Amino acid sequence: MIRYYLWYLPHNHKNLFKSLDLIDDKISIGDYVSVWQDDSGLNGNINKIDIDNIYKFLEQLFYKFNMELPKNFAPHSMSVGDIVELRDIDSRYSRYFFCDNIGFKEVTYKLA
Repeated sequence: MIRYYLWYLPHNHKNLFKSLDLIDDKISIGDYVSVWQDDSGLNGNINKIDIDNIYKFLEQLFYKFNMELPKNFAPHSMSVGDIVELRDIDSRYSRYFFCDNIGFKEVTYKLA
């Protein structure tokens, strides 16, 4: 089972709402705050899921957290600089996707 987690930077963080190309230092998930989690509906090993399906899911999340915000969701709508973690509960492995100016970019390699 794969769950997703939304991670947002605190409002006073220097990289808040910055695109990936404007961030000079490494991205640290420790700087982020988890604001939401839920089942993704994606099945299988996170490393074997077709990347097109992952990006389609991420675009659906972007729509949901901008156009159809859950009633009990208090933070800002999803924006540049936010991170979506896809966590394979069985293997405890995660992949991270940075919400950039246009679309998402996988940032697993950049996380400190």
